[in-house]
Amino acid sequence: MEDPLEDPSPLGRDQLEQMTCRVQEVLPHVPRNAIYRDLQVTASIDETITRFIEGIVTYQPVVPANDNKPSTPQSSLSSTSVSSTSCGQTSLITAADTFASTPEQRHQSFEERKKLLIDVCRRRYLEKHGMLPVVSSDVASAST
Repeated sequence: MEDPLEDPSPLGRDQLEQMTCRVQEVLPHVPRNAIYRDLQVTASIDETITRFIEGIVTYQPVVPANDNKPSTPQSSLSSTSVSSTSCGQTSLITAADTFASTPEQRHQSFEERKKLLIDVCRRRYLEKHGMLPVVSSDVASAST
């Protein structure tokens, strides 16, 4: 019987962790430990993703701990949540609570979710390139 802490893949632990984060970006519902174990076998992000999608590797899907969905469809933003993953990435869940009954409501829901996604992506870009504007309270305190 092999030791579960022993790393049989030719990749180092840090590289496997990075690859695990990359796979989890694509498959956020797959548990990290299942991804890590499969990467030890395949040593390939693409192959691991394919194995999960095709059902070759079985797993128990991750369910968000704070899955509080309102019973009435207020706004699609009420079901949109932003959470940080252990990889330092922000995952965005933009699924609407219910399927709206009219095309106008569905379009409004789509537009709200689209705006949120654009705002989050814009913020990520600005953070990545160090271009975030200075908060006005910081400017006021710095000038006095």
